Amino acid sequence: MRRARPFFRILVCAAVLVALLDPALALARDRIGDILARPETFDRREVVLIGKASALDPRTSRRGNDYFTFRLADETGASLKVFSWGKPAMAPGDRVEVQGRFQKERRGGRYTFTNEVEAVRIRKLP
Repeated sequence: MRRARPFFRILVCAAVLVALLDPALALARDRIGDILARPETFDRREVVLIGKASALDPRTSRRGNDYFTFRLADETGASLKVFSWGKPAMAPGDRVEVQGRFQKERRGGRYTFTNEVEAVRIRKLP
């Protein structure tokens, strides 16, 4: 029984090391296709997605706040819209990791948005 303990310690140390080197690896990643297939399951849930950005659309609100939207597509071609406040620090074609909250339906003023992620963090990947 004592032999299992050193192995367990090594396993825990390796997991901590991986998390320190790349915190994104410590988070579970979701799949865009899974979200689109069952949006009610993911509604209002925190998600972590990786994909290629396209259709980048920076704008300024009536109140003068910068925001942008873009499409995030995974390797299968499944895509959804991402919304974020601020100015984009990426370009179309960049591979990015998005952390945010998925909403099956969201109302903003007189508009209704469906299947959208409001990003809290966007990280450009190599």
